[in-house]
Formats: sequence, structure tokens, C-alpha cells
Amino acid sequence: MRIESRLKELGISQAELARRVSVDQSTINGLIRGHSRSSKHLHRIARELLTTAAYLSGETDDPKAEVPVQQLDHVERELLDLFRQLANDERTAISLIVRRLVEGAAPQGVPAYPQQPTIRSRRRDSTLHDEQHTYRARA
Repeated sequence: MRIESRLKELGISQAELARRVSVDQSTINGLIRGHSRSSKHLHRIARELLTTAAYLSGETDDPKAEVPVQQLDHVERELLDLFRQLANDERTAISLIVRRLVEGAAPQGVPAYPQQPTIRSRRRDSTLHDEQHTYRARA
């Protein structure tokens, strides 16, 4: 398996790869060490390593062969996976929130980002004020 070399090329640890593809690190380690020759997760592993299962298993020597041109990063894929688990009305609500955030306006019922908080100091007390809360801390 060529997993270890791809990990080094991309600067990703075994633990991080395992987290991204939702498997135990021992699964990744087993593939690297040759304890396992294949895995039902190989396609997801290959996607995270920006290559193909065929390259990882040695069927081809070209790491970019058959890789789609545009790849989603792991955060985008995670968001998409979570989004797909939502009911249709929840998807609509999330879409509205994201559109409004991109446009710079908070959706109805969602507080806007507060202005820069101000800090007022008194002798040994520090007070942080924002639009909704006051926080006190002893120095």
C-alpha cells in the first residue's frame, strides 16, 4: 500500500486520516503495515489522500489517474454529509442561514455577529461588554 507515502506527501498523520474517514487508526495502520491488503474504506481513504484506490493498491503508478478535477476538502465533505442527514425543512433553513451569512446579514432569529466588544477597566476588575452580555473577571 502507498498510504504511508501519500500521508507524508500531504503532511497528514495516521490519526488525522482515520478521523477524516471515520475509521480506527488501527485500520489505517494495518493497511500501511500490510496486515490487511484491502479495506471497504479504501475509496474514502484514497479520496482524502487526493488519489485513487487503484494507485494505493498498486494497480496503477499514476497517483492522479482518474481523480476528479475538483475535490472537496474534508471539512466541506463533512458539512455535506451532515447536511444530507437533515430533513428537507431543516435543509431549507440551513441554506437560508448560509446565504444570509455570505451576504453579511444574519437570518431572522439568528443574532448578528456582535460589534467589537469594549473592555472597561476598574482597579482590579475587568468588565467585557457586548450587545447582549456583560462579563466580569477578577484580575
